Amino acid sequence: MALELFLSILSLLLTVYIISFIILLMLENRDPDKTIGWILVVTFLPVIGLFIYFLLGQNWQKKHFIKHFQTKTLRSMLKKREFYTKRTISKIAKKEIDSDLEQKMINNIRRSVGFSLTSRNNAKFFSNGSKKFRALFAELKKAKKYIHLEYYIVKNDQYGEVLRDILIEKALQGIEVKVMLDFYGSFFFLRRNQIKMQKAGVDIHSFFNPLRLLQYHKTNYRNHRKIAIIDGKKAFIGGMNIGEEYATGGKRFSSWKDFHYMVEGEIVHQLQTIFVYDWYLARNESIIKKMYYPGYSKTRLKHNLIQAVYSGPESKDEPIKHTYFLMISNAKESIHITTPYFIPDESVNMALKNAAMSGVDVKIIVPSKSDHFVPIPFHASRTYFEELLEAGVKFYEYKPGFMHAKSIIVDSMVASVGTANLDIRGFQVNFEANIVIYNKSEVEKVEKEFISMISESKEIDLDNFRKRKISLKLKQSIARLFSPIL
Repeated sequence: MALELFLSILSLLLTVYIISFIILLMLENRDPDKTIGWILVVTFLPVIGLFIYFLLGQNWQKKHFIKHFQTKTLRSMLKKREFYTKRTISKIAKKEIDSDLEQKMINNIRRSVGFSLTSRNNAKFFSNGSKKFRALFAELKKAKKYIHLEYYIVKNDQYGEVLRDILIEKALQGIEVKVMLDFYGSFFFLRRNQIKMQKAGVDIHSFFNPLRLLQYHKTNYRNHRKIAIIDGKKAFIGGMNIGEEYATGGKRFSSWKDFHYMVEGEIVHQLQTIFVYDWYLARNESIIKKMYYPGYSKTRLKHNLIQAVYSGPESKDEPIKHTYFLMISNAKESIHITTPYFIPDESVNMALKNAAMSGVDVKIIVPSKSDHFVPIPFHASRTYFEELLEAGVKFYEYKPGFMHAKSIIVDSMVASVGTANLDIRGFQVNFEANIVIYNKSEVEKVEKEFISMISESKEIDLDNFRKRKISLKLKQSIARLFSPIL
């Protein structure tokens, strides 16, 4: 009798707890899919689910970021940046912009993140990690004034050691070296090398450290950006982290396909500004200086139209998602996408369906295998395929090694390359950065690589996809339940 009474009271308390949580969650007016996702987590895992929610799901921290980015210090930094850059940014004639899509994107990015279109730039495209690393290390060695670097992952291997030694050498030469690495992605590298590098004069920190008091709520945020800036003259941005895996595939894969850019010229100012923002957010320190925004020699730079876009919890809106949505919804002929993690929200999913049903050639390359030990994102992504295949979207699984490139090419005219996947985490949670390229000749280089990858991929057939085992469908469906919060 006592046991029955105890169980009845426990059941009542649990019911009240779940109902109260659901009401509080609904009052936040989040995206419905995300709300349902968290309700399912807490309903089926009441105790653990609540812990996970407080660790990963709270929305108040995003509000804190927005408030943080409206401080007087930040406004002062923005004014200084405008002053430093206004003498170096060239004016672009409207006649150089060929389409409504380009004009819409340029205006949208300018209004959402404050970056105008730049024209005096050199750009070098990499689809091979070894070549990118050779170029990066060579440019770092040439640094004369400063090096600013932020990466998601730096592996504690031979490539990480080369990077460490170069940065230490430059710091000992009296050159300013500032480094931010993601706490989780670069945990082992930081644990082994951070103190040694700091003693040598390298100003190196983790972007957030959730182990510190009052920072546990930042656990879910990742600095997914991969940016290196040398003397304000050259910069690197793209999808490649630093490590053996990103050059050869490492122990798990036979090869690794990824996209990265080395840029020189006006666009470096925008990437420099992203770094300055991130440093202020992570360290609460304004480091903006005039030397970070040098002028450029017109004779050394080509006429390449490039614009940077970034997003994260500090963004009021979702600038990168808006960029992707504009590209997809305004395409007239073709949409070519590479993404290792495909978990679109409803708006992007609908835009892809509408484009394909309207006769636009929509091709998406995804990996044929997962790079996660717990492949929830991989399985969740497959649940989006069937309805898009029915609409006419073509999916291809890349067979050689792992495919990690993040790019969108529209009408062979505009391309976005950078760090953001086509998934909810890339839109809302991670700190991401892309560059958008408007030169047809430069876009063709990315599209040429895309076409080459298609030849190495297997197209997913709708009829065969429908015949996959029930057990696999169930696994994928369960994974999809977590897709709004991945």
